[in-house]
Amino acid sequence: MTKQYIYSLYDAKTGALRAKGTPQELMEQGYYNRAESVCTGYAHQKKKKAKPKKWRLEREEKQPKPKAEPDHRTGTQMREVWLYSMFDADGNLLHEGAAAELVEKGLFKNTQTVTNVFYAGHCRPQGIYSLTRKRIRRGVLCNAPGARSSVPKKSRPPITGIEKPDELQRDVHELCLYNAAARKAGKKELSYGYWAAEGKPEAPA
Repeated sequence: MTKQYIYSLYDAKTGALRAKGTPQELMEQGYYNRAESVCTGYAHQKKKKAKPKKWRLEREEKQPKPKAEPDHRTGTQMREVWLYSMFDADGNLLHEGAAAELVEKGLFKNTQTVTNVFYAGHCRPQGIYSLTRKRIRRGVLCNAPGARSSVPKKSRPPITGIEKPDELQRDVHELCLYNAAARKAGKKELSYGYWAAEGKPEAPA
C-alpha cells in the first residue's frame, strides 16, 4: 500500500503554521499550482538542507481511519462539509469546526460570514491571522427506524395519506412542522441537513 502524507506548511520567516493537508488540499487552497509541487518541494528542502525562502514543509504519515463499530440503535446520514481551522499570529489553533458549528459557538453571525472570512484570509478583530479549510465527510446520527414510536408524541399532528411511513418520511414530516413553527415565530427555516445537525428539534429555541 502506498504511503500517504499530511504536510504542514510554515511561514519561513515567522515560523507560523499557515496550512495543513494533503498535497491535493494544499493545491486547492491556492498555496501550490500542482499537487506534485508539494512533494518535490519537501524533497528539495530535505536534500539541500538550506533555509527555505517562503515556505517550510514538514510531513507526517497519514494514519488510516479506524473502522467505526456499527450502532444498531441509530442510523447515520453522511454529509460532506468544509472543516475550518483558524490560527492566531503565532500559528496556534484558535477555533476549528464546520461553518454551522462556528456560528453556533457565537463566533460568527452566519455561515456566509465564515466563508467571507476564509476568502479574506484573516479576521484581525477576533485575533484570526490565517485559516485553512478542507472537505470532510461527517456522520449525523439519527434515530433508527421504529425508535420514535417508543416515545409517542401526543401533541404532534399525525402523518396523513401514508399507512406505514419510513424514517425519511417521518423526518420530512417533522421538518415541515418545525419550519411551520419557525415561520410563526418569525425565525429562520432550516434545511434538512442543518435541522439534522441540530438534533432534529421539534421547534426553534
